[in-house]
Amino acid sequence: MAKTLSTLAKGKIPQTPEDIERLLVRISKWKTLKRIRKKGTPAVFTTHVGGELIEGWQIGESEEDWNDWKDGGWLYFLDHYAEFFPYVYDALIELGLHELGREFARICALLPEIEVFDEIDFYCAIDFLKDSNSEVEDERLLHYSQTQRLHMSGEFSKIIERLDALSKPLWGETTFMEGWDCLIRYVGRNFDA
Repeated sequence: MAKTLSTLAKGKIPQTPEDIERLLVRISKWKTLKRIRKKGTPAVFTTHVGGELIEGWQIGESEEDWNDWKDGGWLYFLDHYAEFFPYVYDALIELGLHELGREFARICALLPEIEVFDEIDFYCAIDFLKDSNSEVEDERLLHYSQTQRLHMSGEFSKIIERLDALSKPLWGETTFMEGWDCLIRYVGRNFDA
């Protein structure tokens, strides 16, 4: 039987960022996304993905001069949490962050021929989108002209800026509940799921 949020939180609905952190630590003891998905309910899995997304964004946002990009938030997350990419859109929608979900879907739409990423493909695709002059290793990306790549890279940059602008008032560390409010509310709504 799959474990619920209630079971993992020992019957106490998280009310603070510290409570959420304790819950996320319990979930992450299962180590892999595959095991978390197998051992927990869909709400447990969404909580884990949402927690990693918020934490990754906050880490990236706190980096001062990250890889020559303005702010690291979403770019940091994409560069360091590749295994989460296939689950981010669904997690954003489940968390009620529809506008962020729509913006995130625009990244996926930039490379429609890559439906399934392994981590190496994903990093190549992100490098391809970040820098129109990066070396292309993935054969599925070789057909793009330099003009198309410049356009795609510009679009990617705009999407990242928009995602960061939308995320900052939600997840910034000076926001209500240090950015964990949406996850706290999600867990409360899905506590027994």
